[in-house]
Amino acid sequence: MKSVRLRFLTAAWAFPLLCMAGMANSLGAAAKPPPPPPVDTRILIKSVDAAGGTIVIETMRHGTLRTYKLDSVSAIEVNKVPGKITDIKPGMQVRDSVERDDQTLDSIAVGKADPKPVAPK
Repeated sequence: MKSVRLRFLTAAWAFPLLCMAGMANSLGAAAKPPPPPPVDTRILIKSVDAAGGTIVIETMRHGTLRTYKLDSVSAIEVNKVPGKITDIKPGMQVRDSVERDDQTLDSIAVGKADPKPVAPK
């Protein structure tokens, strides 16, 4: 009879202690700061001036804007096929580009923009 009572008392004390340990564990996990959101590394077309032959490119990582000229020598690829400056639309993603100098692009390849990266769960 003593062993049954002893087991009961042990279980009666052990259960609340285990519950408190579990709560302390979960509280400690909740106190950790969330991981930083992923960096947006996309390069997007901000605007196009077909008449002036210029495009504005935005680098999402730094939030910088750069204006480039596209001339008759510039190779333009839109969605993996040759295109013209009128085919480039704001919001498209720059897949590849080659600068001739600081103001002019030798070639540019653009396509549909990838979705903005989201923070992992």
